[in-house]
Amino acid sequence: MSSFSTKILDWYHHAQRKLPWRAKDPIKPNPYHVWLSEIMLQQTTVATVIAYFLNFTEKWPDVNSLANASIDEVLHAWQGLGYYSRAHNLHKTAQIIATDYNGIFPNTEEFLLQLPGIGPYTSAAIRAIAFNQKSLVIDGNVERILARVFRLPFPPKDDMKQLRIVLETLSPNDKFGEFAQSMMDLGATICTPKNPKCDICPVNNFCESYKNLTQHLYPIEKLKAKRPQKFGFVFWVENDKGDIWIRKRENRLLKGLMEIPSTSWEIENWKKEEAIANSPWPEHSWTNVIGQVKHVFTHFELYLNIIKIKKSGLDLEDGFWCAQKDLKDHAFPTLMHKVINHQLGTLKNK
Repeated sequence: MSSFSTKILDWYHHAQRKLPWRAKDPIKPNPYHVWLSEIMLQQTTVATVIAYFLNFTEKWPDVNSLANASIDEVLHAWQGLGYYSRAHNLHKTAQIIATDYNGIFPNTEEFLLQLPGIGPYTSAAIRAIAFNQKSLVIDGNVERILARVFRLPFPPKDDMKQLRIVLETLSPNDKFGEFAQSMMDLGATICTPKNPKCDICPVNNFCESYKNLTQHLYPIEKLKAKRPQKFGFVFWVENDKGDIWIRKRENRLLKGLMEIPSTSWEIENWKKEEAIANSPWPEHSWTNVIGQVKHVFTHFELYLNIIKIKKSGLDLEDGFWCAQKDLKDHAFPTLMHKVINHQLGTLKNK
């Protein structure tokens, strides 16, 4: 199947996407850029990531400068990208590389897998793209291409061992980074989930589903379970000046980000009286529900009812008053942006 890799590499040389983290000959790939982009691209589209990548590399042009940033600065720059454990791991990894590796990225699977937030896929991508090492880089685009080319009779994620064997048959003997990126680009621009452009695909003569006009049947998808729902109340507290009471979130999910105080998130819907009793201010008179926001996490849907009080004399240790104009200076997750936007209109970041 060496002609498969030859054809796709030839196509890639003139059709590759221009992305800010990609190096073009004769410039060698920057491992910091490769790692940063791969972490950002997890569960996130390329179109969304580009602006964040450019902002990060302007603020922190190398791994040492990122290591010297505070986690609050990193979270603020990350807000809106979601999956905030990635930002925490990104910062931890930068500090480890700066301290233990003198700012030089390790290039072996053994050491890469020891770094926070780097699993088998990210390790393979870094080794192939940044260091041109032979490694099998399998993302959703690659899974889709292989499923269609070979008409795989199983959902790709169900048998990764078999998927690696299949990819091995297509891989070249060199240009490993270019091959990995060519497969990503083919999946993103030609072999798309819906309405693939099979007639202009550079490797359509190898594709069994194209020959049999069954592209729409592959990859075979596993039935998705319905997301469970969770519910809570969020407590909007203003003082006479219009300042808002906010605090840093300590729960594991979204930990370290700022929030408008809320109840825990439960499977059973809260009654208003129960929510108030579990609030930091159970003795105050709250409004009726003035709104609701919905946010979809990976594993559940969350519905938060908003209730409100106006209070100046709050004496709590786990938060502070924030002027409305200064809210943009703090790192809020998208969920809390929805709450703020409901109350104040769109909150624009710096």
